[in-house]
Amino acid sequence: HIADNYMESERLGISIVNAFEKDGNILFNKGRLELDLTTTSYATIPTAVVELGNQHTILTVQRLESIAHSLCTGVQSFFANSTI
Repeated sequence: HIADNYMESERLGISIVNAFEKDGNILFNKGRLELDLTTTSYATIPTAVVELGNQHTILTVQRLESIAHSLCTGVQSFFANSTI
């Protein structure tokens, strides 16, 4: 069960990263950080952690709309190709 969740979480993350890349959003480290997070380690459903900047990130309305679009597109793509 844990392996299945891991694979689905991986697929969700890839769907989101692909959407960000397609929309031209800049990704740190190609959208990937290898961390063992409680959020993803103990999840019982597909889970992805998405960091959208920090206190120094300048987020204009246009940038926020692009981020929202990428997130929605990535999640929709995941569910469109899901067996869940």
